[in-house]
Formats: sequence, C-alpha cells, structure tokens
Amino acid sequence: MSVPESQPKETFSQFVNRITLTAALLSGGALLFDVAELNAVSLQIFRYSVTLWVVLVALPNGAQWIWKHKLKVVAGFVIAKQILREREWRWSPSSAGSSEGKLAAGGTIGSISEVPDGKMNEPMKPGATLPAESGPYALFPPNPRPHSSSLLSPGQAAELIFNTVQLAGLKMDEPPEILSIDAGPTLQTISFRLPARLQLSDLVKKRDDLANHIGHDRSFEVTSSTHPSAAAFVLPHEERAFVYMRDMTRDLIAFAENAQLPMVFGKDMEGKPLLVDLTDLPHLLVAGATGSGKSVFINGLLTSLATARSPQQVQFLLIDPKMVEFTMYTGLPHLISPPVTDPKRASLMLKKLVVEMENRYQRFAAAGVRNLLQYNRNHPQEQMPHIVTVIDEYADLMVIARADVEETVQRLTKWGELPDFT
Repeated sequence: MSVPESQPKETFSQFVNRITLTAALLSGGALLFDVAELNAVSLQIFRYSVTLWVVLVALPNGAQWIWKHKLKVVAGFVIAKQILREREWRWSPSSAGSSEGKLAAGGTIGSISEVPDGKMNEPMKPGATLPAESGPYALFPPNPRPHSSSLLSPGQAAELIFNTVQLAGLKMDEPPEILSIDAGPTLQTISFRLPARLQLSDLVKKRDDLANHIGHDRSFEVTSSTHPSAAAFVLPHEERAFVYMRDMTRDLIAFAENAQLPMVFGKDMEGKPLLVDLTDLPHLLVAGATGSGKSVFINGLLTSLATARSPQQVQFLLIDPKMVEFTMYTGLPHLISPPVTDPKRASLMLKKLVVEMENRYQRFAAAGVRNLLQYNRNHPQEQMPHIVTVIDEYADLMVIARADVEETVQRLTKWGELPDFT
C-alpha cells in the first residue's frame, strides 16, 4: 500500500501572494470593464491588495535579500557613486573637451582632458629666455619676500662672533676674518678664520654656551668650513625668506632638459635650488610633524612636474582618503582619474596599475628593451607616459583597507621602477 506524498506547507509569503494577487486581479478586472456599480469598491480593494503585498511580502523579502548580499550591494553603491562623480567631473566646465584616457598598453584606467596646445607644457630649449609673464609660469604668484632682511654684514658677523666666543670663556684677541656668508631662506652660514690657539673642537665643546649667548639655542650649529683653518656658525634668520615656485622656473627649465621627471624640492642652506629627477629615486616617503609643510612640499612636486611635462609624458593617480588635499587638481589634464577618496576605489585603481605594469613588462620583452626610456626612444609613435601615484595619509589608508592595499603597493614599489611607476 503506497503512502501518499506529503504536500509542502504553504509559506506565509505564498499565502499573501495568493490572496493579494487574486484580489488585485478581480478588482483590476472590474476596473478594466468599467462596471459603474463596482468601480469605487474595486479601486479600494486594488489599493489595499497592492499595499498589503508591498508591506508583507516585497519589503521583508527585499530586506532579506539585501542583507544576504550586503557586500555586493555596498560595492555596487560605491562603484555607482564613483561613476557618477567621474561623469560629473568629465562634463564639468573645468574639464570641457575631455576624452577617454587610454594608457599605451591598451587598458583604460580613467579619463583625462586633452591639452588645447600640446606645446604648452614642453620644456624650453637650452639657452632660451623666460619672460616674466610666460606660458604656464605666469600663473605662479610672485614672491613677496624672496630675500631675508636680517642678513648680517661681514662687520656685524665678525663683531657677533667675537663677543659670543669671549662670553663662552674662549680666547679670541680680535674680531675674526670673515671668509664668506652663505644665506638660504631660513639659515645663514658664516665662515671665519680660526685664530691661533683656538680649535674647532673647542667651539664644538662649547656649542651650548655659544648658542645661549648668541640667542639661538635651537637652530644654532657649529660646523667645519670649506675654507682651511676655519669654522662656521649656522644662524637662523630673524625674518626668514619665502620660497616660491616662480623663483625657480628658469632652473627648472634648464634641469628638465636632461631629466625625465623634473621636480622642485626647494632651496638648500645656501639658497641654491634643489632639483631632483624622480626616476632617480624612484619612490619617495614624505614624513613630518603636523604643520611641518608636508602638503606644501607635495603640492610643489606635483606643480613642478605638471608644469615641466605634458599629459602625454606623465600621468598622475592621486589617492586622498581625507578628501581635502587633492581636490584642487580636479580637472587637471594629467590625471588618470579624478582624485580617489574611497578606500575600495583606491584598491581597485592600484590593482589596475598592477595590470598595466605587467602589460608594460610584456611590451618591453617583445621590444627587447629594459625600461620606459629605451622603449619610448625606439617607438616614437607608441610612446607611453610615466605614471606617478601619490597617496596622502598612507598610514590611515592602511588602517582602513590594509588587506586590499598592502600587497598591491608592495608589488608596485618592488616591480614598478623599470616601467616607470613611481
């Protein structure tokens, strides 16, 4: 004797679906056939049926599905937000005329704006003069204080050293001979001839006493000099000079003739420009206390690079978790994408750079070259740009998305030198 199979029990959702669907079909049919006596009742039943289905079936089941696939939903929202942001950026007035930015290896990473005049950012030829208002350099503001007003004269320096040495208990019969005074934006280095029976080691031992009497306890230093039988006092200016990009444009142009990625670091203790080719580093960690000028330094690097090199020569990927440091660069034609502020999006962009790096290695192998410089020389019609990635507050990004970012950054820093990922 066979046992009848048990029928599965009807769920609550199925019960509500059956009741509301039946009521909606009947009331909808009455409305469709326009039965005057039933129109008011049918419309009310139809509304109640739909409302009941939404409240008892659609909302609970939808919430359950969202919770089950919450990671996919969040990822979808993040990607949609970034797409909308890129679309808004692409069609904003500041980026009019933008085009899809494709890396030379064939992969599209983001959007960049075309340069109206491709020659605007090309370096000038050797020997060319730079007018006061010339091209992009005219955009740099003039320096209100290029020189310190507190620079000592040789006579003042000799008198200051003589009095300070005597107060420190060391023997000096007369003011010393001043050999040179080298002044930078913040410090001035005074080199003087050492008198008989006074050694540099004596001054070094008395450094704290000398600093106390000279009135510059923190920044004062005693050091050797390039002159024979001489010493040097390093003193801070009472009123420091400012360092502006416009002051170093001529030096930047000359340096850019023999550098791939020329950058302005600032000025040294003697006031001479510090210019560096990023490809010689090729990675850079900028650290310092709050308010020490890290952001100003980074902005100087990016500005000098964007001024000396065109978007066809260098492209930037800017990652800004704080959403405030790199917003000023939105619309810059050198950008691979708008500044990235979301950690998940940052991880995605870094992974795309890894793919591009691997593609470049394959192209180098096929072309028989070792690095980007050789490839671009041998393939003038297929030149690839340098890619410079700047991550602001890297430690904070590691706290938020270490699992997604750490391995990718390690691969880029380890293998990205030859294809010029810096």
